[in-house]
Amino acid sequence: MYYSIDTISRLTGLNPFTLRNWERRYGYPRPRRQPDGSRIYSVDQAIALKTLALLVGEGRAIRDLILTVKEGSPLSEPKSPDLPVDISQSIESLYTSLVRFDQKQAEQILATLALRLSPDRLLELVYQALLERIGSDWEDGRIRVFHEHFTSAFLRMKLAVYLNYWTPMTQATARSALCATLPDEVHEGGSMIFMVHLKRKGWDINYMGPHLSMDQLRKAVEAISPTTVCLSFTRADLLKEHLPALKRLPLTVCIGGRAVHELYDNSPRFGNVQLFNMKGDEAAELIDLYDFRKEIPSPGLSGETSS
Repeated sequence: MYYSIDTISRLTGLNPFTLRNWERRYGYPRPRRQPDGSRIYSVDQAIALKTLALLVGEGRAIRDLILTVKEGSPLSEPKSPDLPVDISQSIESLYTSLVRFDQKQAEQILATLALRLSPDRLLELVYQALLERIGSDWEDGRIRVFHEHFTSAFLRMKLAVYLNYWTPMTQATARSALCATLPDEVHEGGSMIFMVHLKRKGWDINYMGPHLSMDQLRKAVEAISPTTVCLSFTRADLLKEHLPALKRLPLTVCIGGRAVHELYDNSPRFGNVQLFNMKGDEAAELIDLYDFRKEIPSPGLSGETSS
């Protein structure tokens, strides 16, 4: 996936003049050029530029930040606004209620949090954080398998309700995503959070559920003709196994999940398959901004140049 300079400007809040000025003065970013000379930016560049814009807004010097990027060192995370103590305590109480199987109290706490947090913050601070914590606590032996199953099932049921009934942020469009998890991928919570983010941006979500075979995925693509296919992998071996078949699908395939983070330091593209090594809300934002009608193939690009 590649993005025009105007799209990058909308994503980051940086005007095109600033982007061209950084490129000229600091040698970053170095966008590819189309045959007509116009700049296009990769997924990795898009997310890095968004982080740079946030850090500059905090008062950091752009020269130092770009030097960090060019050295290959990771950028620091932009500061998140501090949560009120009572909300932090409520999130902790929600987790405690779930591992104690107190569903009634968990329902009450979650309803209160839903009233106090924006939808995006609710997804990030409650659903995403709790799914990550329950997985980490299970791997470290702090909870048992049945704790993980109960808590994950509770959160997935709530996400399914949001997926079916949450009002999109924008007017619905003709864009649609076919989403699923393939066989032996047992963790679908992160994928569901991503789908809710994408639906809130006005996308039509066709969710096939877990354990969809590759053959059925191909048939679903033929029957539905979606704009894109979105998949999540937590197991690196399964991503490697299915990648060749996914590259043969006749449309762009977007892949996220822990497996991408384990295998790659960036967000590479393999033919029609774009990997996203980032949070679900960031991936949804980049997918939403992409113009699938103007798919830019990798062959034929003139390479990285600067003016």
